[in-house]
Amino acid sequence: MNKTSSPSFSEKLFNRAGGFYPIRLLLFMQIVNTPLLILLTAMPAQQNAEFSKVQGMSLLVFGTIAVLVRNALLLGQFYLFNKDLLFHLLQIGKPGAVNIDPAQEKRAWKQANTATNIYILFEFVGLIILVLVPTLVFGYFSLNLSFEQIIQLSLAAVAAGLVNLMVGILVLDQLFKPVIHALLPKQFETQLTGLKGMRIWVKLSIAIIGVALISPLLMIPAAYHQMNLIFLDFSHSPQLVKTSLLIVVNSGIGAIVVGVFLSFRLVTYFSIPFRKLIDLFRVVETGDLSRRIEVSYSDEFGELNIYLNHMIERLQILTSTLEQQVAERTAQLSQVNAQLVVELKERERMEEQLVYTALHDPLTNLPNRVLFKDRLTHAMERARRHKNFTFALFFIDLDRFKVVNDSLGHNVGDLLLIESARRLAACVRSEDSVARLAGDEFVVMLEDHNSPTDYIQVANRILRELAMPSDFEGKMVFVSVSMGIVFSDARYERPEDILRDADIAMYQAKRQGRGQFVIFDPKMLESVMTRRELEADLRKAVDSQEFIVHYQPILDLATHRIVGFEALVRWQHPTRGLIPPLEFIPTAEDIGLIIPIGYWVLDQACRQIRAWQEQYPADPPLTINVNLSNKQCAQIDLVEKITEILHKNQLNASSLKLELTESLIVEDFDFTSALLLRLRELGIQVQIDDFGTGYSSLGYLHTLPIDMLKIDRTFINQLGTGSSGSEIVQTILALAHSLGMKVIAEGVETEAQLSNLEAMKCEYVQGFLIAKPVDSQAATALLGTSFAKLE
Repeated sequence: MNKTSSPSFSEKLFNRAGGFYPIRLLLFMQIVNTPLLILLTAMPAQQNAEFSKVQGMSLLVFGTIAVLVRNALLLGQFYLFNKDLLFHLLQIGKPGAVNIDPAQEKRAWKQANTATNIYILFEFVGLIILVLVPTLVFGYFSLNLSFEQIIQLSLAAVAAGLVNLMVGILVLDQLFKPVIHALLPKQFETQLTGLKGMRIWVKLSIAIIGVALISPLLMIPAAYHQMNLIFLDFSHSPQLVKTSLLIVVNSGIGAIVVGVFLSFRLVTYFSIPFRKLIDLFRVVETGDLSRRIEVSYSDEFGELNIYLNHMIERLQILTSTLEQQVAERTAQLSQVNAQLVVELKERERMEEQLVYTALHDPLTNLPNRVLFKDRLTHAMERARRHKNFTFALFFIDLDRFKVVNDSLGHNVGDLLLIESARRLAACVRSEDSVARLAGDEFVVMLEDHNSPTDYIQVANRILRELAMPSDFEGKMVFVSVSMGIVFSDARYERPEDILRDADIAMYQAKRQGRGQFVIFDPKMLESVMTRRELEADLRKAVDSQEFIVHYQPILDLATHRIVGFEALVRWQHPTRGLIPPLEFIPTAEDIGLIIPIGYWVLDQACRQIRAWQEQYPADPPLTINVNLSNKQCAQIDLVEKITEILHKNQLNASSLKLELTESLIVEDFDFTSALLLRLRELGIQVQIDDFGTGYSSLGYLHTLPIDMLKIDRTFINQLGTGSSGSEIVQTILALAHSLGMKVIAEGVETEAQLSNLEAMKCEYVQGFLIAKPVDSQAATALLGTSFAKLE
């Protein structure tokens, strides 16, 4: 029951009447019902039975007394049968705790649940037994009532009793609700099955039967009596007919009024519970589960109300549990959400860190190539939009950084890179960009200076600051930088092009002596493109075998006979023709192609000298001189490769003479010494090419297994010119002879040079005076001529 709703009329009466509310209520009902009962009995009975005045008054007095007696007995019976009920009602409202016997409490509730049904039943039965029967006996014996009068009186009394019965059924239960509620046990539903009151179908059956009987009981006797009067009237009085019809109509109207009243009360009795159910469902639909429906009786409505209340309670429990689970889940989700927020922030931080790492050099913390190219692209776009905006790009490389790494270790090298990055950043403005591309390569982009001289000042500052010595782990490190500078130009469409030109200018600065800057000139690009074209053609030439070998004879001055040849490679370019070695050998050295080219020349030379040895046998046999580059000498399997070529061509090792540069001896004496010993073990002769051209190898000559020295042509050209060339040649010859070595003089072009060399006891010569380098066919002809002179 909704605790906030206002109390009903019956509840107000109950609160005012107190514990004797049932007795007072029944007494009030008797006060109301008794006149109604007597009136509903007397009026139709008087009209239909036509009692005399004495009969009517006697019956009225006797019946009234009988009804009052019945009422008194009913009240006594109610009190006796419902003492527990009245006792509990009297305890309500008393101060202090009252100990109530559970069994008595149960009896009180049982009495309350059945009190009205028993009272109504006793009331009707008492009407028949205590009122109607004594009244009929009194009328028959004392008043001489006829049988028809007795029947009319009985029918009227039964009709009035039925009306009173139905009124009691429909009204008394409603007024008795406060008593039911006051005594309602805590576990009402557990007692329901054993405390069944009058069921609804019983009440409904009684009500319908009562309504159906009341009209006939009121109308039929009146109609029968009036029709009988008319039938016995021989005078056929119109007034009698009119009066009879009026009485019948009045009886019918009375029956209809009573029937409508009872039907209205009956409909109201059954419609009120359904209206309460509808109201409850309407409230529940809004989500309010605190509302409960009243439980008054243990009939079908009571059971339905109990089940509905239980359903709402369970729904409320489920809702509360669900709300609790939702709250807990919401708290968990909030916790998870908070954790996700933390994780998201951490992920964002990690992503930012990853982006930063992807765009910055981890060692120097400078922007890397990717980020710098993006900034350079923006600068180029800005220069296209604003004609007065200029920028300059510096491509910087630390000179001889590899030496620092190899000699002092990579840790010092890293410290040097970090210090260089710091100094570079200090040399420029905050709006300028400094980045590390790779290794020891840095780039600087200066934006929007007033004139090119401003860029030059910054370049000089960078050269000066980075040339300052640095102290790393107690070690002083000195480095310089080479720098290439490119100014913004509309012809540049890609950042790669600017970086390429700056790189070209930087390498030009290195070639000019390091520690300086060079401003890019378009001619540098042409030179580089030519070199790149040459490199591409060289790679193709190696695959297509576009090289040929020319042979320059070596003359023995003692016999004036050709004793051997020097194999010299030439490039037969498909479009440019014959290219001399000075144009492609340096490039081949740089890109490493000199190694396969060198082995190919060695193989060709060994095959050719073997053929000449068979064609022109001599003692000692003809020899072949082949040049080895420094990169070839650095190959681990060099000796094995040479051995393989000698075996392939069936050439004796003593017929092969390998020419090494003087620089190889100076740069790595230990390696060269080991290499020469292995070659000597094979029987191969070794000679130093271009001896005396600037390298101090004199200190190593006496310890190395060298067979011959070749005097550079620069000294031979000075013979016979009055300069000091003859003294140098004489010194070299004396030195070689004292060490047991023989000497070849290359570049002999005049008879005077040849005569001087003969006078100085030089063993061998080669040069244009004897013959230029020629192909194998021409060399064969030279051999034929040389051997023909001896014959």
